[in-house]
Amino acid sequence: MSKGVNPFDSEEVAASYDNWFETPVGRQVAKEELEVFWQKMAPLGDGVPLKTVGGGCGSGVSGSRFKNAPPLNVLEVGSGTGWLLDKMYRSPFNIRGVVGVEPSEHMRKYAAKKFDKVVSDVDEIARLIRLNQRFVGIVPGDAMALPFGEELFDRVVFFTSLEFVPDPDKAIWEALRVLKPGGRVVIVVLNGESPWMKKRIGKGVFASGHFPTVSEFKEFLARYGGNYVSGAVYWMPSEEDRLPSLLPLRAWWNKLWGLKNATALVGYIPKT
Repeated sequence: MSKGVNPFDSEEVAASYDNWFETPVGRQVAKEELEVFWQKMAPLGDGVPLKTVGGGCGSGVSGSRFKNAPPLNVLEVGSGTGWLLDKMYRSPFNIRGVVGVEPSEHMRKYAAKKFDKVVSDVDEIARLIRLNQRFVGIVPGDAMALPFGEELFDRVVFFTSLEFVPDPDKAIWEALRVLKPGGRVVIVVLNGESPWMKKRIGKGVFASGHFPTVSEFKEFLARYGGNYVSGAVYWMPSEEDRLPSLLPLRAWWNKLWGLKNATALVGYIPKT
């Protein structure tokens, strides 16, 4: 799916990366993407209807369901400044170990600031997972050569990072290698044929990488026995300029045009 370099490996990008999520548009995008993301993570089982509260980390189901959910150890590949690591760690789901692999030293530095304590030793991370401890880990690493042993994690996550990996197939094989049987690789990609992305491809951090169409993404997942594609953020090209007044139109836009106009595509690959 992708060829190119890491456009995020700079102090300037790392220092400003989280700022967009604090804008009105950024908060709304995060809310919608996270709602679909949690459904694909499915710690409570497929089909649980999630409702976004607390920045996309909650659910409409009872608190006891969260407490009784099986514990998850999650690896995020391309964890950047730790924005999603923080959401996962502070979510009500029964997530124990949250680990990020990130090649950029600049990004890792800003990610570490979000937590009181961060584990950076790979062997210690494996030990804490075996002991079912709650912790955050952040380590340097490459998506195509993950620094972990086999069958360690319950979930492996690519959240708008696989688009920038030079060999996505190799990255998926690595993700499946470190994934436990019964786990899943959860993938969020930016949709190259959406109105939102058509305005941005070729600019800034979007100047490199490959942003798949819906059919490309489905074909990619199908090679590994996955599919299960949902969409998030159905916005018309200029909607971000007048977000509140146009929110009621999103359901109509979604129903009429379907996945091709979803800014983000979310799917998963199960490991049997």
